[in-house]
Amino acid sequence: MTAYPDFSVSSCGWQALFSLVVHPDFLWDCWGPGNLGEFSDVSSLWKCWDEGMAIEGVGRKPPLQMVETEWGSCKDKWSNKGHHAAWRPHQNTTAHQKWSQFQFFISRIETSISTGLTALQAVQVLEDTCLTFSMPQLHRKLQTKRQKKGKVGGPCPESSAPSSGDVIMAT
Repeated sequence: MTAYPDFSVSSCGWQALFSLVVHPDFLWDCWGPGNLGEFSDVSSLWKCWDEGMAIEGVGRKPPLQMVETEWGSCKDKWSNKGHHAAWRPHQNTTAHQKWSQFQFFISRIETSISTGLTALQAVQVLEDTCLTFSMPQLHRKLQTKRQKKGKVGGPCPESSAPSSGDVIMAT
């Protein structure tokens, strides 16, 4: 008779699965966040980070927060140098751009949470800002404008006053 493995919370959780991963650099293609346009709103982006992206009819991918905690800043095992994320392609500009845009929203939400808002409230503040914008449009709207080198005038970089593109989160 065939013996089946014991399935329990400890043997079937994400941490148990993570312990079996030998090459985290292959995870990006399966678990990476995708393009901003694939998220219908800020809430779905936050769920991808906090709960894992839903896979219709199957379940969920792991929460990217857990993936990032596990492999987000590991030394390269072969060269023992640097601190690039072991699970994200480090020489892929498209992957870097996707992660950067995704993290743009996550860091804003986490900053709001650190000021005392709940995650739901922080997401709602960004949702209220969104109105009719798509996620890529909202990203462009919220980014602070960079001043070109050699350009004279405009706001002083040392100024701590918010620019017109900044979102002020009130409690």
